[in-house]
This record gives sequence, C-alpha cells and structure tokens, in this order.
Amino acid sequence: MRNTLRIIGVGAANLISLVVGTSVLVPARPVRAEVLKVGERAQAPAPLVLVRPHRLEGQPAATLFIRDLPMLTFLGRSSGVTTGSKMANVQVEGDPLVPATQFAARLNRLTQQRWDAKDLQVVQTASQELWLQYKNERLLRFDNTVTFDGATNDPVQNALQMTNRLRLRLGNAPPLTAVTPGTMPPSLAQRVVTAAVGSVRSVLQGWASWYGPGFQGQRTASGEPFNPQGLTAAHRTLPFGTQVRVTNLRNGQAVVVRINDRGPHIPGREIDISTGAAQALGLIQMGTAPVRLEVLGP
Repeated sequence: MRNTLRIIGVGAANLISLVVGTSVLVPARPVRAEVLKVGERAQAPAPLVLVRPHRLEGQPAATLFIRDLPMLTFLGRSSGVTTGSKMANVQVEGDPLVPATQFAARLNRLTQQRWDAKDLQVVQTASQELWLQYKNERLLRFDNTVTFDGATNDPVQNALQMTNRLRLRLGNAPPLTAVTPGTMPPSLAQRVVTAAVGSVRSVLQGWASWYGPGFQGQRTASGEPFNPQGLTAAHRTLPFGTQVRVTNLRNGQAVVVRINDRGPHIPGREIDISTGAAQALGLIQMGTAPVRLEVLGP
C-alpha cells in the first residue's frame, strides 16, 4: 500500500509532529510568565510588632504594640521651638523612636524564625543593670527610659512584668518569677540602638516607597551589602550616614533610618526605605504613602 502524508491544520498554539501515515498533535511549551522586574516589590509578611510615636506629658514617646495591645513605652525628652510645620533647632535627647523601632525590628525578625518565647529572660549584671535577653543576645536595657502602664517603684518587678507581657503575646510562654544573673557584655547592636540622635536640621515632605525582596546582600550605592531588615533608606542627595526620621502621614507611625543608598528612581518619590523600616511604618500593604522627613544632625 502506498504511504501517504497527511497534514492536519492546527492553530499557532500547537506544534505538529509529522510521521509518514500519521499525524500527532504536540502541545506547545507554555509561554513563560514574566519574571519580576528589577526593583519590583514582592509581598512581605505583615509585622507582628509595631511602634506608634506620641507625646506623654508633653515629651516624645514611642509605644510598642503587639496585636494592637500596648506592651511598653520608650521615653525621650525634647527642647526647642516648634511653630506650625516649621521647626527651629528642635533638640531630641535620646529620641525614643531609635530604640523602639530597632527593638521592634529585632522582635519581628525573631518571630519570623524558629524561636521560643521561653528563651526571653531578665538578667541582672554585677552592676545591677537589668536586661531583656534572648539566649546569649541582650535585646534591651531596662532603665528609666522604658516603662509601661502600671509600673511601680520596683525596677526588678517592672522588668519582669514587661518581659512577661512579651513572653505571653509573642509565644504564650509562662511568666517569669525571678531574674537570672548575667555577665555577658551588651552586644554591638545594643550600643547602636542607644546611640544619640541630634537636632532636626531640615524638614521635607514627599512620597515614600519600599524595597527589599530580591536585593538581599547586593551592594548599595554606599558600598555596604543591603540588609532588607535593617533600618536604612535610599535618597537621591542626602549624604550617606545621615539619619532621617520618617513619619507616615496616613497613620502617624514613624521610624529613624540611615541613608546608605541612592534612589528612588521613580519620579515623584522622595525616599525608598528598607523592608524593616516599611514594617515599622505600616507601609507594607500600602506600598507607597505620603511622609514627613526630618533630617537629623549632630
């Protein structure tokens, strides 16, 4: 019998594999989905721990919230003249946003890892300092700049109460009844947290966006590796190392960031902040938001 070649017409979405006397339809390889563009924001988990700045008895304060419940409050002092939206040499002594947002960022990182809230302890050094410690890492020094609603004149009981609140809300861990002796020196991270913040040199307003996923470890314009959970930001002109207090004008949340990169590269945006800073500002779901930038100087 004579073999014949039969050709069956198909659409462009299929490939035709032809054999003498037969015809087989082979589905074409599906079109590859477009990859994320450079700079495109991937979704990040919403933060568990938030910081809300406010004023307490006329002085700046920042309260730490977990699941909308207040845990503890960082206190600060300010002096200077503020008139409307203009500020005249407002001196911030121990800006409470610095330790509050650093502490919140560290707790958020811990809760995204495998950890146990039972490892949160109160340790007391030979010099009678009281610290919140997680395993071998000191997270927070309990002093007169950290308080809570219901605080007493007993610093040991206050430290235990604040720690028990955190243990309960972060991992349903049982309460502590005593402090633990400790001799380990404060970590470098803690020394950075307690660094002083100077006066407000200038105030800017504009729109903020955030970046992080996909950029882990890449070199920033300043040369240092990018850490999405670090409290850093990109600005087109501010010198590297400049500290800027960023306030989300939609919800009042604020964070102090350090400039270590250049950007944003999209017209109409003033600053591009890291994932950790965006979590502190409640900016993850918003994507962008109007902000006030207070440039801090020595």
